[in-house]
Amino acid sequence: LAMTLRLTCEHLEENDGFMIPIPEETGIDEEGNEVELSDDADDLEDDVELQKESLQYLLAIISDPSNKSNYAELKEYNNAMKDY
Repeated sequence: LAMTLRLTCEHLEENDGFMIPIPEETGIDEEGNEVELSDDADDLEDDVELQKESLQYLLAIISDPSNKSNYAELKEYNNAMKDY
């Protein structure tokens, strides 16, 4: 959690916004193939509402890091912020 908070603060300061998309969700199509449901990454730089939504989502999953899916998504956020 400490790393997530530090990376988030650094990212906000360096980019004047939160340019990290919500981790991509996947689903199963009619043929049983895994497909991506989210494609917001390209729109973040121009859309303040998407930035807010992603940051709010991050803060929501921080509130329950013991949840395994939240923990996995925190790792995804951390990796995305490191790579940005």
